[in-house]
Amino acid sequence: MKDSVDAVGPQLAMPTITAICPAIGALATGVTLDVHGQKKGLNLIAYIAGDFASGKGSIDPVVDAWMSEVKALDRMYQMQEDEWRAKKRAAKNKKEQPEEPKLPVRCLTLNNTVANLAERLANTEGKHAFSFTPEADTVAQKWRSAMYDFSVMLRQSYDGTKYEREAKSAEAVNVHIERLLWNVCMCGTPDALYRVVSNYTDGFQSRIAIARTPDNTFAPLEDKPYVLTDRQTERIQQIAHLLPLMHGEVVLPKLEAKGREWVERIRIETMMNDDKVRARQRFRVCVTAQRMTCCLMLCKVCETLIQKHGLSGAEERLKQYPNLWKEMLLKVQTPTMLEMYDVIACWRCTM
Repeated sequence: MKDSVDAVGPQLAMPTITAICPAIGALATGVTLDVHGQKKGLNLIAYIAGDFASGKGSIDPVVDAWMSEVKALDRMYQMQEDEWRAKKRAAKNKKEQPEEPKLPVRCLTLNNTVANLAERLANTEGKHAFSFTPEADTVAQKWRSAMYDFSVMLRQSYDGTKYEREAKSAEAVNVHIERLLWNVCMCGTPDALYRVVSNYTDGFQSRIAIARTPDNTFAPLEDKPYVLTDRQTERIQQIAHLLPLMHGEVVLPKLEAKGREWVERIRIETMMNDDKVRARQRFRVCVTAQRMTCCLMLCKVCETLIQKHGLSGAEERLKQYPNLWKEMLLKVQTPTMLEMYDVIACWRCTM
């Protein structure tokens, strides 16, 4: 996480963490966190809002570094799809048609249709899909007539609930997904956010972790621009490589206690000044903040293993001892890490 922030600069620390956590949650697709007695995956939706030239674009290569291993697999699958399309074109007038492959592509473009996206999400083999766009206007334009469908899919992906889509035609896309797992991060101007979140009464806005880039209108040009170095990329990729090896349910009592303490504090504060909007918002803010903090804790576990055993040794230990990461995660509930919960929750509750 430090390498990710160092690559964009300290002024973009919170937007970067907010953008990266959905990627970490997608990589740690086997992890289930107990929040208020409900066991859910690390399902996260993020929006990085900032004026043009405010530094949002520098987050793009950092997210790419986290998802590079998944994207490499996706490129292989997409090559297989291209081969199938070539064969299908060649057999256009033949009786025997090549069978369409169902390939588990996980990094999904948002410049897509509802049907294509639903089909892709049904083929991820029970793992999280991930979508990132540096331009949220892509969503606003492509989904303009289907923004309701987009909102429903994201709401259900945040909750990890069932998603179904049926059509009469045999050629149409029919999907039955038991648990919709899809983490999304969008970057765009504040104006584009209003086009993406056009309905303020359906619970979509309360599920989005929004981070605002700082105002750099009068900021001087950096003497030494922040860039993602090869060394930073390597360290990020090492952590990203270990996250998919973690599977199982985990209960973090100290993090849960911290969340409950924060919810109660906000309840008292909002009750005193009759702030019903913030009082209502605190419920999902708490859940999102706990999931994001868990993502940071998982990275800390991976870092500790790599420092102690090296990358190959850490990978071997995670495979040999499936519950090792859970035991280590309990020890990572340090005061410093729990303080991060407060920072994330308070940031979210003021957005």
